[in-house]
Amino acid sequence: MTRLVQTVAVALSLLWSVGVVSAAQYTFTPLAVPAFGVTQTTPEGVNDQGHVVGTYQQGILVKGFYFDGSAYHDMQVGDCVQVLSYGLNNTGEIVGTCRDTAEAYHGLVLAPDGSFALYDAPGASATNLLCINGPGAMAGSLQAADGIHGVFTDGITWTRIDVPGGTQTQVWGINDGYFPNGIKLSPKQSRNREVF
Repeated sequence: MTRLVQTVAVALSLLWSVGVVSAAQYTFTPLAVPAFGVTQTTPEGVNDQGHVVGTYQQGILVKGFYFDGSAYHDMQVGDCVQVLSYGLNNTGEIVGTCRDTAEAYHGLVLAPDGSFALYDAPGASATNLLCINGPGAMAGSLQAADGIHGVFTDGITWTRIDVPGGTQTQVWGINDGYFPNGIKLSPKQSRNREVF
């Protein structure tokens, strides 16, 4: 019986010490855009420097933000009436969506120096860029006459990504090895999202 008690005590002390060490490795930072009337802040992407992009809701408007670790910045780009920011890489390039005055949606890449480019996938009525990797390859989704498709681009060549068996595909991540990940919606379970 004594040996059993000693074994349990050692096991519990090991589990407790692992838990303390593991918990000490993380820093949690609450995010809330500090503007009047903001009801929700949604982080969408973070890079290795801890910079965060995302969206926030202010009244009925949804807007994009960039958090540099100490201050929040609204995403205002050119003639866009709405900018949504979804991803960023370690060089500080931010991707998202720009809604223009004609209500058209364009993929957006914003460089650290403030310059930007808008992208429209061929044959798409709307383009959303959701992620960008280190070398600058982008991925996201496009709206076409036949539905929503995942998309991958280097800014010149566009490749559609459709997961077999799905009715919609969105690419939410792409690593430096050019491997995408995202979600697909199944035809019979429109609320069921599957990760690929």
